[in-house]
Amino acid sequence: MSSVLLAIVVLLAVLIIVSVLMQPSKADGGLGGLASGMTSDVLGASSNDFLAKATWWMFGLFIVTILFFGKMTATENAEKLQEKNTKSTLELQVPAKAEEAIPAKVEEVKSETDATSEKVEEEKSAE
Repeated sequence: MSSVLLAIVVLLAVLIIVSVLMQPSKADGGLGGLASGMTSDVLGASSNDFLAKATWWMFGLFIVTILFFGKMTATENAEKLQEKNTKSTLELQVPAKAEEAIPAKVEEVKSETDATSEKVEEEKSAE
């Protein structure tokens, strides 16, 4: 979805640039001077009004698209960060639990060893 929005943003940016350059300037520079005859033929006598309105509409759509794209990207980044934090928290908790379990396991092994050594001593004394 984000790649589609990015393509729309790039397309709108190019269209806005072309639209602005096609408008006649006060100094008659830019592409407006080159395309003024062609624009008048295609769009009619009110081509300047049409290009100006089209530019503003494309600009508004560009702003809305950029805001939506930014919101979507921020949401995706927040989800990735949350997932990363969750994984790191789980990794930190596992060693802590293991360290707590080790002394208990050591005590259990010691008690089994003591019980076994007592049995061996009893068998030796019985002989």
